[in-house]
Amino acid sequence: DYSGTQMDLKFAAKDAEDMYQAIQVGGKNLFGVEKVKLKLLSTSGKEGAIQPTKENFKKVFEEFAREAKPNDILFVYLSEHGTTLNFGSDTYYYLTQNASTTNKETLSKDSQLLSSS
Repeated sequence: DYSGTQMDLKFAAKDAEDMYQAIQVGGKNLFGVEKVKLKLLSTSGKEGAIQPTKENFKKVFEEFAREAKPNDILFVYLSEHGTTLNFGSDTYYYLTQNASTTNKETLSKDSQLLSSS
């Protein structure tokens, strides 16, 4: 659910929640309950979900970075719009919840985009 009404995706939140559930079940069966740490960033309003803003993505990645051990696995699933923009590189950008358009002149990579690099 992006800002505005121009580019909302109908099933992105459900897809993210379904993937979360699948990783939760499969990961806990494979690695054990105490070894699986999951964060769900979703606009659905599901209990425990975090809004998928750039600030919240940054907080979640920083938390994982602080707690990660050398043999840990980080799995990231993104169900959203993305775009390539010529901000001086060929980097692919994922639009966070704050975005309301894919228009390059309107987007601010500082507040609305996650970089693939």
